[in-house]
Amino acid sequence: MGLLAEVKTWWISHLLLFYIVLFSGLVANFLMLLTLIFVWPFSKDLYRKIVIHLGYSWWSREYLLHFWTSN
Repeated sequence: MGLLAEVKTWWISHLLLFYIVLFSGLVANFLMLLTLIFVWPFSKDLYRKIVIHLGYSWWSREYLLHFWTSN
């Protein structure tokens, strides 16, 4: 059994990954809210670009979780 497979079985790694995903999701949503309040009234194109990148960061975490749990 490799080291990565061993780490995946530890409950602390699951807990740490949960908190990382939770915290980073809250940060991304908070940044989207700030962008809506401060950027959207002035530039809808800039707002859309920022939200696209924040959404991409969210889906990247989901992709990581999918491959972390499969195996």
